Amino acid sequence: MAGLCEGGNDPPARPKKFSLIFSSAHLWSNGQRVWPRNQVGRVRIQVWASYLVEFFPGFSLSPIRVNAGTFSTTRCRHPGCSETETLGHVLGFCKKGELLRNNRHHRARTAIANLLRNRGWEVHEEIHCVSEDDSHRRVDIIAINRRTQKAMVLDPTICFERDTNQALQINDDKRAKYVPCLPYLSEKYGTSLYNWDVTGLLFGARGCLPKFTCDILKSFQIPFYEVQKIVMEILEASLQILHYHLYVNT
Repeated sequence: MAGLCEGGNDPPARPKKFSLIFSSAHLWSNGQRVWPRNQVGRVRIQVWASYLVEFFPGFSLSPIRVNAGTFSTTRCRHPGCSETETLGHVLGFCKKGELLRNNRHHRARTAIANLLRNRGWEVHEEIHCVSEDDSHRRVDIIAINRRTQKAMVLDPTICFERDTNQALQINDDKRAKYVPCLPYLSEKYGTSLYNWDVTGLLFGARGCLPKFTCDILKSFQIPFYEVQKIVMEILEASLQILHYHLYVNT
């Protein structure tokens, strides 16, 4: 996730109240430096969660006892969960927020799919496919441009931000998973195998946008302000997940 999608080391201008954009050195919010690169995994949850006030008037931070760092010994408050209650656990793994996480992913996937449709691509979502080893898999997005004979498998993933290599690692993982499915997809959609490619798109659960993801979407002629809308929706969904984890008893 090296570099900004626009600009240099200064935070880019934003049309909305707040947004977290990943730079090569820092994460920024409202023009303010939130945490340095070497502490991405240890941002204080009180700093990040303070944005809940923007979405949930009257929200109080006093009950928060989750720790975003690696030194927390507090167990998750959700019954039956014995994991350490970190921000990464709440936004990415806890069973309590699973349905909200799925919805967060589906909304981002459909937003990307609709942007591609609006630009003339033939788009299919949640497509079953078969790998060369006969295992069954499901592709998030298939985009085909019949005019240029280009076909893409796009798989957006929302993860807790970890390090600057994460976007490339996600892309490698998605290619390893879906490239063996390309012969099946090539036959299914009547396009040459040589016209296909696979790309994994990482979006940060805290609203960070890797340059790799930004560049891929830019190659589809998707303007940056449209990408920012997706980032903001992900951030809002993550805040809702945290709010649900902290305040809703199940």
